[in-house]
Amino acid sequence: MYREFKMHGLDIIDEVERERFKAIQERICSVAAEFLKIRTASGSLANSSVAHQNLFYPDSKSVKVKMKAKTPEVVITFLEYLRIRLAVSGKAEIEKLKEIKRRYYETRGQPFDGRLYPWDYAFYNRQLTTKEYSIDMKKVGEYFEVSTTVQRMLSTFESLFGLRLQEIESKEFAWDESVKVYSAWYTSLSQYNSVLFVFQADLQQTMSVTAIQLRDAVPRVSDETEDLVDFLNMLIAIQRLGHAIHDLVSKPKYSRFHGTSVAVDFGEAPSQMLENWRWDPAFLTGLSQHYSYTSPEHLALWKQSSQYDQPPEQIPNDMVAGVVGSKYCSKPSFLLGQVLFAMFDIRIHLEDEGAIRKLGLTKDYNDMIEGIQMFDVSPDRVDWSSPFVLSSHLMEEYNAGYYSYLFSQVYPTDMFYSAFKGDLMNKDEGRRYRKVVLEKGWSQDEMKTLKEFLGREP
Repeated sequence: MYREFKMHGLDIIDEVERERFKAIQERICSVAAEFLKIRTASGSLANSSVAHQNLFYPDSKSVKVKMKAKTPEVVITFLEYLRIRLAVSGKAEIEKLKEIKRRYYETRGQPFDGRLYPWDYAFYNRQLTTKEYSIDMKKVGEYFEVSTTVQRMLSTFESLFGLRLQEIESKEFAWDESVKVYSAWYTSLSQYNSVLFVFQADLQQTMSVTAIQLRDAVPRVSDETEDLVDFLNMLIAIQRLGHAIHDLVSKPKYSRFHGTSVAVDFGEAPSQMLENWRWDPAFLTGLSQHYSYTSPEHLALWKQSSQYDQPPEQIPNDMVAGVVGSKYCSKPSFLLGQVLFAMFDIRIHLEDEGAIRKLGLTKDYNDMIEGIQMFDVSPDRVDWSSPFVLSSHLMEEYNAGYYSYLFSQVYPTDMFYSAFKGDLMNKDEGRRYRKVVLEKGWSQDEMKTLKEFLGREP
């Protein structure tokens, strides 16, 4: 139930289902209490001020904030600038969603209180997308069965970057039957059949290995069918593939600077660069295949669940046009959500341990939802629900670094428009990008890497 809510949104009218959902939120609140307890006890939220002084940093935020954002103040100013710039369009989008909710309540004969709550967003946003662009994202998802989609995605990027990914049939290296294992090779004449290596600390070469987990990005169309990649979560798949390729082809001298082991606010740039392919009509069409064509069993299952003729094997052009046209639909709300989480991330990594212990994390987070995302929060439930505990970013190396998802977007945009906008499958540029950007890892300053690739200051 909760997973379906996260994917598509639910209109929970039934009281039994509503109570189940509330129970889930209550459990999340209890996790929030443990979150604060564990983080404080481990010193991750409030680190020793003596240690920071010994490192010549004034506080924990300054330790974490690195690369181009030299100080926490730069990050806070950047996030506040984004919040102000997005406020008008974000408010307009909220009003659109409220109007859709009002009309929906009218059809059910229910009174509308004029409020839009955070848990309303996914449900009414899906209706907004369908209304404005005449597309049903669930129908779109039927064209992206996971095995076909991932294989075609791999083929696209191995061709672009001069790689050959060959599936290993043996399960010797797989830790689960659902895991697929590939060997990775270069395809250039000078490197053909050359396996990818990385240096260890002892200067011995070892094969570069990386893995992608897609399970949480892949819902099922039913218990019997193959997994389908919800289009909105194809972004996750491409992001992770971007990280994996970065990790796979990186060739610094020392493994410490390998692949994604770069400054936090550059680490997302390679994966964000690949996101641009998701909005290309030819790329989407090439990836697509309706799941009913993937096997006789799936065709039979589709016939059982549908009274219509079998749809075309590839996604129709009008559906692709609708998908591409929806690129900026809900963008303000999404970006404001990113600003919210980044600001919360910075806030809980304060240097003062006493202030952290006094924080009412759930109430503070809900206050920020009202102030930044402009959703309504029930006045009698301001301490209810703690969605921040569902993200591992606050518990791992990204603490005080979540802003990097927003901060680094300028770099991949610059690289994409400079090298790939005119031809997404330009192999010369793809191989140059691999050599100049991806292979470097953190072996040199990222701004030097960007300047070399762009041929100018970024």
